[in-house]
Amino acid sequence: MKTLLRDTRVQRLLLANITGSIGSGVTIIAVPWLLVHRAHGDQLYGWTTLGTTIALFLLMPYYGAWLDRHSRKTMLLVGEAFGFAATLSMGLWALTTGEVATWQLITSYFCGMLYYTLHYPAKYAFLQQIFVRSQYQSLMGLMEIQGQVAMMIAGGLASMLVDRVPLAIILLLDAATYLFSFCVQSTLPYEATHLHDAATTSPAGVWAALAEGGRWLGAHRRLSVFFACTLVPFVLVMVSNYLFPIYVATVLQADDCLRPR
Repeated sequence: MKTLLRDTRVQRLLLANITGSIGSGVTIIAVPWLLVHRAHGDQLYGWTTLGTTIALFLLMPYYGAWLDRHSRKTMLLVGEAFGFAATLSMGLWALTTGEVATWQLITSYFCGMLYYTLHYPAKYAFLQQIFVRSQYQSLMGLMEIQGQVAMMIAGGLASMLVDRVPLAIILLLDAATYLFSFCVQSTLPYEATHLHDAATTSPAGVWAALAEGGRWLGAHRRLSVFFACTLVPFVLVMVSNYLFPIYVATVLQADDCLRPR
């Protein structure tokens, strides 16, 4: 662990990841809180969460296949660039118009979740390519600690900013964290060695690959049950992410000063 922490690549990764995670975390915490205070906001938030989950579920097979055939570092930077562009656009729009429409809240939430979808598969594929196998366990532990710290900081910042600072300013600050993360990660040395192997094999279609994966899972039923059980915490987290802001707003009767400006 100490050897990893002395590695300048790891230091830059941790700095970039915690900064970008704080930015996206503030957006994903603050936006639902503001949304549930709109008229019929709890229903809007529910449909937004459902639609976002379905859209990302359908996107992931294509993104995974795309990631296997392109530079992992490029895809990592594309995720940061997307987060910056989307958040900056929503922030500037709100700053220019002087108000935050409901569609902007929905769009900001969707873009924040899409950032996570683009970022984490690319990040873990990138890490597995630039570090040796013996370092994976310690490295994944560091990434997990970094992620938990980032979400804790994001929660604290969101609670302090959402009732004191207009959402436009919050979004612009979040956009700056994506830009900072992009600049730091662009300095990391990288060679897309997996592209040499991909060039010698004929790429299978997305649905053909999914069918092959389904056949493999069917032949390993006990392992399939294990994989299905590991999804239970994810489902519970998704449900809690939807219920928490609604519970705080409707059951605990949060102060009206937290309503959107």
